[in-house]
Amino acid sequence: MKLKPNVIDQYPNMENLKVFADDLSGLAIMNNQLTDVRIMESLKIAGVTSLLTGTSYTDYPFEEYRRKRSNSMLHFYDHIREAIKKIEALEALIQEKVSPDAYGQCPRQGPKTSYMVFRNQKYTTIKTENIAFFYIKNNYTFLTCFDKQEYMLNQSLDQIACTASPSDFFRINRQYLVNFSAIKEVEHYMARKLHVKLVVDAPDKLLINKEKTHSFLEWMDAR
Repeated sequence: MKLKPNVIDQYPNMENLKVFADDLSGLAIMNNQLTDVRIMESLKIAGVTSLLTGTSYTDYPFEEYRRKRSNSMLHFYDHIREAIKKIEALEALIQEKVSPDAYGQCPRQGPKTSYMVFRNQKYTTIKTENIAFFYIKNNYTFLTCFDKQEYMLNQSLDQIACTASPSDFFRINRQYLVNFSAIKEVEHYMARKLHVKLVVDAPDKLLINKEKTHSFLEWMDAR
């Protein structure tokens, strides 16, 4: 399942992973790469039949496999494991292209010093320095202040990440954008992750995956 060069680059704005997978069928897997029926069966079981081309995904190879199922099952499971590894690698590559970090992926015009919010039928502004973190709840974006007041915003977290100061705020995961001043302490967590504790309680446990730990610690140290 080796991708051709620049295949992913043809889809800079893809939001639907299924559509992307369907479009990828003729590029990621060529007909002659699936001559081994056991690999096709493995892919079928793994649930990625949408990645198979029409000419290579036929009934004959599977019937042929069923007639030869007396072969060693160890080889069959080896193919399943390899297929899953390749699928996970492909998903990671797609995810990286479809959902890049907000930082470095949007134009900046200088950090905002306040954000407009709507509450009790009134509009008001909240100074950025008073915001402990932004986060997503039930598909809506909220900000939480150091005084624990919470306000809903009409912007996405990606949009906010583009306008917040990169020296003051860090996108620790897809749901949270955290103010440096709100961080109480950081501790190691399982699977080489980091657990971020805030001075203001967050609704969720704030974890940073191992791919982001280095950049986060560098950001913490750049003071």
